[in-house]
Amino acid sequence: MKTLTMLPTFKDISPTSGLDLDERCALEHFHGLDQSQALSTFRRDPDMIHVFLDDFVHMGIRAFEYYVPSISQYIDGLRDKEFIEEAPEIADYLLIRFSSDDNISKEMSNLIGKIHERIQKVPTDYMLRLPARIADALKKYKESDQVGAGDAEGAV
Repeated sequence: MKTLTMLPTFKDISPTSGLDLDERCALEHFHGLDQSQALSTFRRDPDMIHVFLDDFVHMGIRAFEYYVPSISQYIDGLRDKEFIEEAPEIADYLLIRFSSDDNISKEMSNLIGKIHERIQKVPTDYMLRLPARIADALKKYKESDQVGAGDAEGAV
């Protein structure tokens, strides 16, 4: 897939031309921002990441795909503890975004793969510091992945 280099337009971010309230919020946060400015926004105010992720759910597909590299770079910059706290929410929003789309772009597929690989490498002791709900979900995720890998090895 060709990398998107042109800034998303008003219509790219808000396919309803501002009639949808959620799209208007995405416009307020992202209209006119390039990828590096979006990344700076994420890093400057990490407590707002859930708001920005909600914007991605509602903006048009072209705008969303334009900002995927910014999300990916943001994830790359997270320390393990931050990653464990934020990755489940990021993954949830990405899955929500694509629950109705048939085609997931190569960039999105790579981002989902990156989250998956990194979860496997996070030290288990970080999970003990997390709220029980997130820790349990990550533990089950790791266990199911290990079982799946064992099943694949036994199928040879």
